[in-house]
Amino acid sequence: MDTKSETLRKTKKIALINVRVFDGQVIREPSTVVIDGELIGANSEGAQVIDGNGGILLPGLIDAHIHLENEDTLRQMSKFGITTGLDMATWPPSKLNILRNRVAMTDIRSPGVAATSPGSLHSCLLPFPADELVANPDDAKSYIAKRIAEGVDYIKVVCDVPGPDQATLNVLVNEAHRHKKLVIAHASASVPFAMAQDAGADVITHAPCDRALDHEAASRMVAEKRIAAPTLAMMEAVTKPS
Repeated sequence: MDTKSETLRKTKKIALINVRVFDGQVIREPSTVVIDGELIGANSEGAQVIDGNGGILLPGLIDAHIHLENEDTLRQMSKFGITTGLDMATWPPSKLNILRNRVAMTDIRSPGVAATSPGSLHSCLLPFPADELVANPDDAKSYIAKRIAEGVDYIKVVCDVPGPDQATLNVLVNEAHRHKKLVIAHASASVPFAMAQDAGADVITHAPCDRALDHEAASRMVAEKRIAAPTLAMMEAVTKPS
C-alpha cells in the first residue's frame, strides 16, 4: 500500500483538497472533501490534509464478478481501486473466511459453494464436493440451510442443461428469499436464462451465447427489476473462433 493510502487508513479525519469529484454525471471543479471517520463531511478543522493535485476522486469500485483465488486476488483488486468484489464461488468455508475482512485489502462478498446438480457441466469440470450437489427440491432445501449456517452473503445457482431442473431452481430461489438472501444465477444460454427468470433470480450473470436476448426477455428483466451482469468481454472471448 502506498503512503497516502496508509495515511487514509490510519487517520480518522482527512481533508482531501484540490480534488475533482466525479458525481456520476460530470467531473466537478477542484474542491475539498472531508472524510470524518466513516462519514463524508464538510468541516476540515483538525483534519489531516492531503493534496490531490487536481486528480479525480472516485468512490471505491465494485467488481460484480470475480473468482477468488487467494490473497493475491485481493491485492490485485486493491491496486486498481476495487474496494468490493463479488465472488462467484469459493469453498471450503475455511478458505473463504481467511480472506474476509483483510486490513487494507479489497472486501469480498461470496456465496460459498455454488448450487449445481450431479451430471451438470460444472460438476464435471470443477471439483464440487459430492455432498453439496443439488439433485432435487429436497436437496435444495438442505443446501440453502447449509449456506445460511456458513454465513454466506448471497446464493449462487448454476442454471444449465443438463443441470438443476425448474422445480429445483424454484426451491433454491424461494428458500434463499425466505432467508432474506439474494440469488445470483449463472446462465450462458437462452434456455437456462429463461429458467433463471422463471425461478425469480435477482441477478443473472453472463449472457446467452446461442442467440441474442429477445425483446420479451429483456422487457421482463426490466419489469421485474432483475439485474444483469453480462460479463460481455468474457462472453466475447468464449464465443470468438480460435
